[in-house]
Amino acid sequence: METAIEKTLECPNCKRILEKKYFVKHHLVPRQKGGTHIEDNTILLCRACEKQLHSLYPNSKLKREFNTLEKIINDTEMKKFGEWIGKKSIIKIKYTNKGGFHR
Repeated sequence: METAIEKTLECPNCKRILEKKYFVKHHLVPRQKGGTHIEDNTILLCRACEKQLHSLYPNSKLKREFNTLEKIINDTEMKKFGEWIGKKSIIKIKYTNKGGFHR
């Protein structure tokens, strides 16, 4: 049985420590652009950061310019989002059906 610590992860972008259920696998090279499910092509991001990354950049740009974790977390827009969302608890964030966030 997992302990409370084992049930949580830290998002590399926003630094929030959340339950594993709030994380998704992000494909560094998008599947639509030839990326695979192999471990070297996936990283875990919290749902909010992964959703923001895909709303900021098309898959072609993700493949070309954001194909490593370092490139993602060092991006100015992702840093700004990470700082903002990092101050929010998961309960205070509501996803809209149009893909945005409301406080």
